[in-house]
Amino acid sequence: MGRDDESGSAATELVIIMPAVMLLIMLVVQFALYYHGANVATAAAQDAVRAARVEAGSVGAGRNRADALLARSGSGTLEGAEVSVSRDGRRLHVEVTGEVASVIPGVHLHITRDADGPIEQFLPPEQR
Repeated sequence: MGRDDESGSAATELVIIMPAVMLLIMLVVQFALYYHGANVATAAAQDAVRAARVEAGSVGAGRNRADALLARSGSGTLEGAEVSVSRDGRRLHVEVTGEVASVIPGVHLHITRDADGPIEQFLPPEQR
């Protein structure tokens, strides 16, 4: 009688626990993708600033450098990535945006990372 009362309880427990375990695993993977995508976007923005801030640099050089890094490191992780580079008299600003690849249906995580810095140029002592 004791053994028949618990017949099938392991299967029932497994049916109840397994979806929660799978969701937890998917959350961990989604967080890892977000973290990687954020690092790639930050690296692309910083690389673009380095390329465009030199005295002979340009907005196009910065955008090309960011696009190259995104193609090399962010493919499959950062979808629809866009790079915006603006350069005024003394400063340069780069913004990288994109969507993280989704593992969990209905979850759409957006990433925006930016970097900026001064443009390297020679200034006479009286303008410093």
